[in-house]
Amino acid sequence: MTKRLKLDAWKEEVLAGKLCPYCNNSTNRIKGLEIYGKNTSWSDLEFMLCRPCWAYAGVHRESGIALGSVANSTLRNKRKAAHQVFDRLYKEAHLTRAQAYTWLANQLNLDRKLTHIGMFGEESCDLVIELVVPFLEKLRQQKLSG
Repeated sequence: MTKRLKLDAWKEEVLAGKLCPYCNNSTNRIKGLEIYGKNTSWSDLEFMLCRPCWAYAGVHRESGIALGSVANSTLRNKRKAAHQVFDRLYKEAHLTRAQAYTWLANQLNLDRKLTHIGMFGEESCDLVIELVVPFLEKLRQQKLSG
């Protein structure tokens, strides 16, 4: 049986978007208006924000739970890039999103509950791309030859 990572209370608060991993301050729930201004599709959405660091994460519309840890602009861009590749995985491999995350959890040897790009740091986002791109290429080659 594979030993899985156990989170301490601090890490749980960070992954829940309640604490900033950069400065340790508590985050605030705000409207997207504060980040994006008015008249955008993001204005009425909720976010968790660390004002001193300007690190933020979206909040799930139905559950009200943060979509992951708050992130600075560098990490947000890495997460976007990882998501673009990851979204191709479940679409091109004809998997459900849940199946794709299970595949990723197995590749990363992570607990499935901790396998979400919104919880990943920069290195983990890079690793998602490093794992998924060759897998998709192999899948494409199999389709061409078969």
